[in-house]
Amino acid sequence: MNSSSPSIKFSIDQKAAYHYKSFTNLMNEASKMYTNRPFAHYFSNGKYKILTYANIDHLATNLACRWAKEARDVKVATLIADHNIDYLIIMLALMKLRVTLLALCPKNSEAAVVNLLEKTKSSLVFASKKHEPLVKSSAEKVKEKSIKMVTVDRLDIEASLNEALNSDYEKILDLKFSEDDIRKDALIIHSSGSTGLPKPIYLSNQYLINIISFLHMIKEVDPEADGLARDDVFLNGVPLFTISSGRYHVFGFYCVFQMATIGGSVVFTQNLPSSGDEIKHALISTNATLMCAPPATLEQILHQVKVDKEFQEALRRLRFILFGGAPLKRKTGEWFHKHGINLRVEYGTTEIGAIMAANMNSKSDNWSAMRSYIFDPRGNDYCVFETNDSSEPDIKHMYVRRDSPTLATNVSNRPDGGFSTGDLFKEHPDYPGYYIYIGRRDDILVMENGEKANPAPQESVIGQCPLVKQVAVFGNGRPCTAALIVVDEEQINGQDEDEIFETIFQAVEDANKDSPRHSIILREMVKILPKGKTLPLGPKGNMLRKKAESEYEECLDQMYKEFFEGHSAQGGNTKPLSDIDIESILIRCVSDILKVPESSLDDHHQSLFELGLNSLTATQLRSRIIKHIQQVPQNFIYRCPTIAGMKDALSTDGEQNLEDYAEQKYDKTMDILQKYIQKAEKELSVCESKKDISNEHEQVILLTGATGSLGSFILSNLLKNNAVKKVFCMVRGKGSNAIERLKESFDSRYLDSLLLSSNNSRLEVLSIQSRQGRFGLSDKLYHKLKDEVTTIIHAAWILDFNMSVDYYDQECIPFLYNLIKLAHRQTNPMHFHLISSISAVSNLKSSKEIEEKPYVEDTHVSMPTGYAQSKFIAEALMDYLVKKKNFPCFIERLGQVCGDTENGVWNALEQYPLMLMGGQIMKKMPKMDIKVDWIPVNDAANSISEIVLRTANTDYKSLDGFVFHIVNPNTITWPKLLDIMKSCGLNFESVPFQEWVELLSHTDDTNPASPLLPYYQANVDHLLNMPGWKTEKAAQMAPSLSKACPVGPDLFKKFLVYWKSIGYYK
Repeated sequence: MNSSSPSIKFSIDQKAAYHYKSFTNLMNEASKMYTNRPFAHYFSNGKYKILTYANIDHLATNLACRWAKEARDVKVATLIADHNIDYLIIMLALMKLRVTLLALCPKNSEAAVVNLLEKTKSSLVFASKKHEPLVKSSAEKVKEKSIKMVTVDRLDIEASLNEALNSDYEKILDLKFSEDDIRKDALIIHSSGSTGLPKPIYLSNQYLINIISFLHMIKEVDPEADGLARDDVFLNGVPLFTISSGRYHVFGFYCVFQMATIGGSVVFTQNLPSSGDEIKHALISTNATLMCAPPATLEQILHQVKVDKEFQEALRRLRFILFGGAPLKRKTGEWFHKHGINLRVEYGTTEIGAIMAANMNSKSDNWSAMRSYIFDPRGNDYCVFETNDSSEPDIKHMYVRRDSPTLATNVSNRPDGGFSTGDLFKEHPDYPGYYIYIGRRDDILVMENGEKANPAPQESVIGQCPLVKQVAVFGNGRPCTAALIVVDEEQINGQDEDEIFETIFQAVEDANKDSPRHSIILREMVKILPKGKTLPLGPKGNMLRKKAESEYEECLDQMYKEFFEGHSAQGGNTKPLSDIDIESILIRCVSDILKVPESSLDDHHQSLFELGLNSLTATQLRSRIIKHIQQVPQNFIYRCPTIAGMKDALSTDGEQNLEDYAEQKYDKTMDILQKYIQKAEKELSVCESKKDISNEHEQVILLTGATGSLGSFILSNLLKNNAVKKVFCMVRGKGSNAIERLKESFDSRYLDSLLLSSNNSRLEVLSIQSRQGRFGLSDKLYHKLKDEVTTIIHAAWILDFNMSVDYYDQECIPFLYNLIKLAHRQTNPMHFHLISSISAVSNLKSSKEIEEKPYVEDTHVSMPTGYAQSKFIAEALMDYLVKKKNFPCFIERLGQVCGDTENGVWNALEQYPLMLMGGQIMKKMPKMDIKVDWIPVNDAANSISEIVLRTANTDYKSLDGFVFHIVNPNTITWPKLLDIMKSCGLNFESVPFQEWVELLSHTDDTNPASPLLPYYQANVDHLLNMPGWKTEKAAQMAPSLSKACPVGPDLFKKFLVYWKSIGYYK
């Protein structure tokens, strides 16, 4: 059976099946070959004990002899018990009796048990005491056959081992095996019954020997794969027979008995499913080397493993962990893989056995994509991947050929005799020949934006509501999901329509809890069909979704139309609502949609997107506003993202007034600016510069925003420059966390973190509280900064296009003003460099190319976002200080920054990376007639550093202005960028920008671009008409700007390589 029996090879050539002829004989032989080797570690009386191969065989043989009379003339016997060491022994005992064993899941309903007993014609049931009532009640309802039941008490293993082996076992048990046994059914597993009553699946001896040989087959195909070893200890984290929504019902059987092919051992944990503590204890106590677990267990233990280093190390020692039966969250698998824990996925079903696995070479990074390992003698794959739909040629359906020795008995469901799995796969782009499991062919809904949704789990949960007789979830080609419900009239019991709907919608809410956000079913998209209407069913009682969609197409169209276009319920009631009424309705709607208490919505100026509103729920909120208040345009929520803003826009005699609302925000911008100018007028004196500008090596610089992309590169430049005596870095946070954040920022951008060494006396990191007047610093430290710092570079600013200017007045502008107060000295004030944004003035209508000068007379030059308006305020404040306070202030007006030229490190959460990757999911990119003037972050940092140092010892009055554009002068067109993207392997269709935004609005938060939707919705015209930027003054001061690298194929490839390295680009 291993190296000591070289003639018997466990491989697809079936030599093992023809040698042993039956699974029972294989186990008999294993008990002789590995007599004194451990086979099972089981938990008893607080510790793990061991049973050898001989012990297991001894116990099973005596039990078989004891039950031989009951099993006489029985063809099918049933076992119903919980998974533990007893189950293993009893199962082997019953199989020694040469009956076909039906393994019955204890979670089955009575109807399911009756059905299975009848279909398999089982006449003898072995049940643990716990499940005796279920068996008795079911047996009474079985037609045309009397059922005999044997109650099985818990085994006293130690006492049983002391009993002598039955001396007549060779006479009692049939120990002769022939080739007739190879294809004889030895075991019956049943399906989960998710689409009706569970069905029995018959497994032959050949099947069982093949399934436990799977890792040997992999090793035969790939000699580099990690195989089994005799000393392996396999921690089995799944029941011997798994009955669940997963597709791998014999996973536990395979995991346990594969060890018998090599003489290894198996661990039976204390409970199943096991807790993290139980798994950890088992790993350490038994010195386990291998493990299998369902994805749910891996998800469950993740947090504990992260914080428990001993647990983490125990998992790391395992040669591999197998999982299957359901998808594992990508980020969970990546975390395990990144931390040296070797996860590997396997795939199979009861009908086809174990047939696919990831690359089992532990040196491979491929833990999640699978290939087939079963081939015929000519080398042809028994698994066939066929195109599922010609419109999606990369999506493959997998079937298994009729001649595959891994198939269960009589499971053919194809005209050619093969078995269609109904499962869909897609080839992994990085691992040719390996496939990713996508979902079920008959269940997957492909939504309008390309997202896929599986309605089966939702229908299952909703269908559990007593009032629901039938339910169907739709969404193919639609922007969101919808549900049609048939009510069970017999269950109504006098409830009115509203009560019925609320009861059913609670079930919908329960279904939504475990659904991806893009497939949740909103209240407006639930429709109870009129009395007498039904959903069409097939011969097997399954709901025919496509036929139902066709029959109710008009109904569904109306639901979607009312939801997306709005449907007013006020009818002829034209009585205007008061401001109080409007506010009350808005609060109630927001509370209901976001599932938060009304009391938590006390800040009416807070953006609802900050509270969790997304594109789908924004549409839902708009629909509610139309229903309860009045008609509003599609982008209403995006233009008025706060309760206060919506109320103001809805309160003008019942007429919606978005233009006035936008104008109010510009007025608010001016109010905030005037507030700070008045403060500066009172609190800051006029400055005078008398310093010696000849000292070039005494620059002491205070930098904010150093943990950001631009700030890190600026800091790196400053620390490398001998003209800089010292750098103070202000970092939000407490204690040592500040320097750690800096190091993380440097490391993530491949910058030299040795520059941040504690031995570097030229760097001092300050942990600050940005909202406090003196930043939470001691008076001594504050005054030290006041005395020593010569220049402040203020690069810290929150970037969120969905926030209003009021938000920035709370979060950013006070910090700016406090820095100005720090920089202010009546004599020799610090030079103050504000890293601003081109958005502060990009709405300027008077010129197609904006000059390097301040534009402070009109707030409308800024884009209509809180971010842009806050930058306008900052620039206008700088202008005031220069002109009225003789304060040396400079503005570096920054354009779009992209990844650096060396490593392409570009924050994946910025606007264009989000757009690019969101477009990849949608397979569409927007057309735009704009210039691409993106500047690599290292070029931008170099340019700013050069300007800062060249102006440090210069009288600012001698300069030709104090505004500099940090924008790449070496531009390309947007169509050229799209061509570059395609040349780098990206696949998409170009569509008009407005169409692209509309498609994006029908995605959910899983689309990377979705957070930008409010910004796009509200600013589409501005984005398509961006001006150009003069850069002559900046280029004169900063030679690096003229040499800035344009975006080309080489640079774009570096972006993709970086995004791929962090798992953002697949």
